[in-house]
Amino acid sequence: MSKEEKVTAENNEKVITKYDRKVERRAQEKIQARRDARNGRIISILILVLLAGFILYFPVSKICAQKRAVCTVDGDPISQIEFDFFYNAAINSYVNSYRSYLQYMGLDTSKDLSQQMYDENMTWKDYFEEQAVNTIVNQKGMLKKIKEEGFKYDADKDFKDYVESLKSQAKENDTTVSKLIKDDFGQYATLKSIERLKKESILVSEYMIDKKKTFEPTEEEAEAVYAEDTSEYDCVDYKFILVNAELPTEPTELAEEGAAVDEDGNYTPSDAEKEAAMKVAKEEADSKLEALDSEGEERTGIRKSSVSSVIVDWLFDDSRKADDTTVIEDTSSNRYYVLKFIGRYRNDKETANLRVIFTDTDPATVYDEFMATAKTEDDFKALFEKYDVSGLDDEGLLENASDQDLVYEDLVSWVSDANRKVGDVEKFSNSDADESGNVSSGYLVYYLGKGLPTWRTEINSSVSTEKLNEYMEEVADTIKVEDPKGNLNYLKVRAEQEAQASEEATVSDSDATADSEAAVESKEEVEADDADAEADAEEADVNTEAEDANVEAEAEE
Repeated sequence: MSKEEKVTAENNEKVITKYDRKVERRAQEKIQARRDARNGRIISILILVLLAGFILYFPVSKICAQKRAVCTVDGDPISQIEFDFFYNAAINSYVNSYRSYLQYMGLDTSKDLSQQMYDENMTWKDYFEEQAVNTIVNQKGMLKKIKEEGFKYDADKDFKDYVESLKSQAKENDTTVSKLIKDDFGQYATLKSIERLKKESILVSEYMIDKKKTFEPTEEEAEAVYAEDTSEYDCVDYKFILVNAELPTEPTELAEEGAAVDEDGNYTPSDAEKEAAMKVAKEEADSKLEALDSEGEERTGIRKSSVSSVIVDWLFDDSRKADDTTVIEDTSSNRYYVLKFIGRYRNDKETANLRVIFTDTDPATVYDEFMATAKTEDDFKALFEKYDVSGLDDEGLLENASDQDLVYEDLVSWVSDANRKVGDVEKFSNSDADESGNVSSGYLVYYLGKGLPTWRTEINSSVSTEKLNEYMEEVADTIKVEDPKGNLNYLKVRAEQEAQASEEATVSDSDATADSEAAVESKEEVEADDADAEADAEEADVNTEAEDANVEAEAEE
């Protein structure tokens, strides 16, 4: 299991909302770079070098570094500036996803990544270079498909919005747009050089959204997917109590010889100490079974993917019945789960189609402005353009939003109201303070009507995502990566791993062949022994018949 998978497993209670996914997609767009400057500019600079000597040495060195081809992808040379875009994007994406766990992964982005190991074969530098090249490959592959299929999308407005957001961010942080761009995409990046890159990445993003929709299953196909493994899409309701073992913080009579508290004040209990503490915790957990109804924390509508691996098998066992209880040991966390099963079901609750405006203006002000209009959907979309700060696509459109997607309890309650009708609008204040202590104002919602059942949207998402990934892999397989100058160490590592795997496979095949030949020889020996035995038996029969004949002859005489 990779480091990312381990973290995901440990953090499986986290809910990623549709809003989170849309904002993250916009914030972490995969970028493909372009070559910067014309050949004539390089020639003119070289001429100036001859005239100015060492004065222009360092600027020219910088330009050459930008133009140097790191590798080629699909026959196109990838310059240093282009590669840096993807390399830095890979790092930023990883850090944003696993920020709280970096120290456990052994990653310190403030230090040389080539001196930190990702695994036993690759450094973190190797890992991020591989991710960068993979992104370039996918980007180029999708751009080829876009050209072949004639897909169109005008990314000009999106890019202008991006530039405006950079300007606002620079102003808030007392820095410059140029500095922000270099921080995000490398020391050679400029606003001018990323314009086409950003627009291309926006185009690819919109193409993938559009393509994914074509992979959504029909109603009959969705029913078949559900029937194939109901546990993957069912929800469970349950109650639980966690009982943690009280591990000693200093040596006890069960401690190992020489055990002590370290200089940081930490103590690692012995196995015997853990076992003793877990025994006490087990007794407490058993006593809590009767208290589940009154003390247990209730969870409702929980998918299998969001349940701890320690208890998931018990909760989703097909034989599980309402009111079943149990105590399950969690050895990795030194605790026990006290559980009561309430029920398992398919989530047939209908989703909602909405338009949302997230605003830093008083939502009451925006609401009043909307109420002064004809109160149509187009009027709401116009206010989105004016007030929204979220960056959501399609004028704030959220299709098939489940309770989990909507997140906020007051919004879920409003959407779920039995009297809710198309065209209803409501304002919501947000009292949550951000990291700077500021309170965001809130949001407005325009109700468009009911969507698909929740289970159906979940199957649509999983199936279309899987098929989109397969599609991207097929396209990526047609893109060739070459590293003639040996700049990318990860390619060497992968080549060595493939060679080793091939060698092991050859040895395995040789062993299998030898075993097969030995089996054949053994079979031949057995057959030979059987033939000898048959021959002996036949000879014995002949001798017996001869003796019988002699006996009969003697008897006749």
